[in-house]
Amino acid sequence: MRRLLLPALCFLSLFGCDDPFEVNAKAASVCQHLENQRFPIPADVRAQLMQLPPEMRRGFEVSRAFDFDVSAQLPSELKELMKSNVKLTSVKISAAEGAPDLGFIDEAHVTLQPQAGSGLESRQFDYVKSEAAPRSITWAGDAFDVTAYVESGNLRYLVSFVGDVPEGDVVVTIDACAEASVKLDYLDL
Repeated sequence: MRRLLLPALCFLSLFGCDDPFEVNAKAASVCQHLENQRFPIPADVRAQLMQLPPEMRRGFEVSRAFDFDVSAQLPSELKELMKSNVKLTSVKISAAEGAPDLGFIDEAHVTLQPQAGSGLESRQFDYVKSEAAPRSITWAGDAFDVTAYVESGNLRYLVSFVGDVPEGDVVVTIDACAEASVKLDYLDL
């Protein structure tokens, strides 16, 4: 009886089904929210940089890597049975509450970093300063397919800021979102 129920549902167009024994579903956005992420600048490095003329302090870069475990947000009992397709939809960096704006940034990058030995290439999303004192920067992920990155381990990305030496440590909130669609083969149940 169970094997007949799902094809009947597909027939009634409650789910998108290319194969009568598969269910295709689009999950809600899968997001990661990281508050108060600090990009520290050692005091001795800052002191040396501040002794340089202002024009020589430009081009300073600070970066930090983050892991986004997309699969941790999918139902655990279905992970073994599902085939998923994951697309990056956005990464937003916002100045933390009470922190200075992001006006020191001339350019910024989010770089997807593949797991060692995966054979995947890195992919970079760029931002070039377009306003004097932004409170946030958003990269549209252009629905970039990150399925292979997720399957090889966590989705690891490097956030880099290039510009003037900031007055203090950079403290931001990061919101990364992906859209996952899943396919469940009913015959595997």
